[in-house]
Amino acid sequence: MAREEKRLLEAGVTVVREARLEPWGVIELWIEDPTEHRILLVEVPSDHPLRRDPR
Repeated sequence: MAREEKRLLEAGVTVVREARLEPWGVIELWIEDPTEHRILLVEVPSDHPLRRDPR
């Protein structure tokens, strides 16, 4: 996610909150579009239980 955060910053995207590992085990990065809508980007690590959920 750090690489994507850097790419977005270089492209002029507003990062509202830097990428960080949350207590629930996913990495979240908050950005904002030009109309001030917030967008959440989530990375699920390969060892996270969601990766094994068959749903």
